[in-house]
Amino acid sequence: MRKQCLMLALAAIMFVAVVPAFSQTFPVRGTITEEGKPVTGAEVSLANKQTGISYKLKTDKRGEFMHIAIAYGVYDLTVRVNGVERFTGQVRAGGEDKPVLIDLAKEQAAAQERALQQMTPEQRKQLQQQQEAEQREAQMIKNLNQRLADAKTAEDAGNFDQAIAILNETTKVDATKHQLWARLGELHLNAAARAQDRAASTNYRSQAAEAY
Repeated sequence: MRKQCLMLALAAIMFVAVVPAFSQTFPVRGTITEEGKPVTGAEVSLANKQTGISYKLKTDKRGEFMHIAIAYGVYDLTVRVNGVERFTGQVRAGGEDKPVLIDLAKEQAAAQERALQQMTPEQRKQLQQQQEAEQREAQMIKNLNQRLADAKTAEDAGNFDQAIAILNETTKVDATKHQLWARLGELHLNAAARAQDRAASTNYRSQAAEAY
């Protein structure tokens, strides 16, 4: 009987000691940056899976967020920028009041590095090939846009033949871009409208039909 009373007393003491910790609240604060610049208006979500308690915060113009009364526990922290999830991690409410510092660019690079470490050599090779193909495509699009800009400059100056020649060369680089052919057809029609004689106008219109 005495042993049972002793155990009940110890349990009561432990209950009294534990309850205050969980009933207390603590401040949680931090700063979100990207390449050293503050991220304004980022959505910061805190969710405790064990208790179901959650909080939603937003960063200010300095990239800072703070809540002065977060219930004790470990929370999943999620950062969204313009609705896009950019970071996930954990933060503890309670104990040391230490700010959470998140640089989205560094965290993204670290996440990519971790993903690479988990890939097989063959997967890494495939990823590298995909990235190289994307870079080539991006460079080609950049070049095509520059050619379109050059053709527009020539057209605005009244040099229709020069503009047409630029786009004709561009279609030889990539004949799959429909907007190039449409723009070439438009140039021929504009040239036809300003042609000095009927024969030249007819020729331009014929070439416009071929382009379209």
